[in-house]
Amino acid sequence: QTKLAELGSMIGAIAHQWKQPLNAIALTAQDLPDAFEAGELNAQTLQTLADRMMDQVRFMSQTIDDFRNFYRPAKEAAPFDPKQAVAAVVELLKVQLTRHHVTVSVAGDESLTVWGFIGEFKQVALNLINNVRDVAEEQKKSAHIDITVTARERRALITFQDNAGGIPAKLLPSKIFEPFVSTKGEKGTAFANRAS
Repeated sequence: QTKLAELGSMIGAIAHQWKQPLNAIALTAQDLPDAFEAGELNAQTLQTLADRMMDQVRFMSQTIDDFRNFYRPAKEAAPFDPKQAVAAVVELLKVQLTRHHVTVSVAGDESLTVWGFIGEFKQVALNLINNVRDVAEEQKKSAHIDITVTARERRALITFQDNAGGIPAKLLPSKIFEPFVSTKGEKGTAFANRAS
């Protein structure tokens, strides 16, 4: 059930990312007969419209590649840049975040390298960002997330701060890390895990 929830989330994110380019392709395709009827369809106009559609197709293809790489599990730990990893997650969610009026700033050490599983790290970042987006959607208000990546005593410190209301005090500090803990009831993946 957790895998289905992740798959549903991924498909939803791809659908959001593709909606705009599909609309652009449709509008461009609709312009073709009108341009032909008006006698405006010369070789240059045709090439411009074709280039515009191909730009959108390339964007859609890149989106699929990004999501495929995002969900591919790593077999071994490897070095990665945590700031770059967080920025990649924000970029994947950009359309959804904009739609729900959530802004994100990512700041910090550009040269920091950590050792671990980048896919699992990105999943954590994805969940934290999606939690804020969900609250913004439920409450019909805008939200902001500040993400900072710094080094502290030979360790990486990644800080997520937002104005969406925070985590209930009863879950802090240790319950938040227990399996099957969720504040979303049936909507949370913890509920799906417990049900299986």
